[in-house]
Amino acid sequence: MKTRKVNVLWFIPFVLIFSFIFVLYYNNSNKQIIALNQKIAELDAQYNELKEERDKLSSSVTELRSENSFLTEENKKLSTDLRFYENNIVFCTTIGKKYHRITCGHMKDRSFYAYNLSNAIAKGYTPCLDCNPPTRNNRILW
Repeated sequence: MKTRKVNVLWFIPFVLIFSFIFVLYYNNSNKQIIALNQKIAELDAQYNELKEERDKLSSSVTELRSENSFLTEENKKLSTDLRFYENNIVFCTTIGKKYHRITCGHMKDRSFYAYNLSNAIAKGYTPCLDCNPPTRNNRILW
């Protein structure tokens, strides 16, 4: 039997081409990996900044809710006080014999006295027909 020698030299160019392609691919992949790692680092920094901002905003929301609750209670108290004053305090100009609400047009740019309703009536003042101030009949008693 005769042994045949196989020529392997034809295989060498394929190995070189394959090695060259592999090196190019590996080098390109490394560049992509480095770019992706940089992008990940940037996104991670942005994430941390947004997380800090969210925490600050959450704290602000908590503070604003607390302030809103306080102001709502204050508003209720002031509304009660306002209703009391609107129904019990009247204003009399220094020149007339009518009593008025503070918002009445007859009060504009005039000197006035503030009286409780009973005192104004006792002094002889009568209700203004324009502003419809409280009277003994239409006020809310507390």
